[in-house]
Amino acid sequence: MTILGIDPGSQVVGFGVINVHSGSNLEHRGHGTLALDLSQNFSSRLAELCRRLRTVIETYQPQVVVVESIFLGKNIQSAFKLGHARGVIMAEATLSGCQVLNIRPVWSRKELPGQERLKKTMSVKSCNFF
Repeated sequence: MTILGIDPGSQVVGFGVINVHSGSNLEHRGHGTLALDLSQNFSSRLAELCRRLRTVIETYQPQVVVVESIFLGKNIQSAFKLGHARGVIMAEATLSGCQVLNIRPVWSRKELPGQERLKKTMSVKSCNFF
């Protein structure tokens, strides 16, 4: 089974892809970030996210897409934008025939000890280490 994990954002979206073999044997397939064009308006960035995510899904052909849920911080406008980005991600994954699962953000980053508040770029660098 191939799993695509996504750390959503309205400016940068992080992703990682693994294959799960029999038992708990995991194989790293790929990872990266989708830096969206901040000179574009928000709706254009969402369309760009949709197109670029479709390319990632077509490349790796995951059966399952895991998306971080929203962490409600101090800025409610940022939370709304993140919600829109998550909606685009979940819709594109569903239209591509993937099962979509949600996880809490702190849980995913706790898998890297001591890294509960890790930034997307640091998460990718940490995963490269493994």
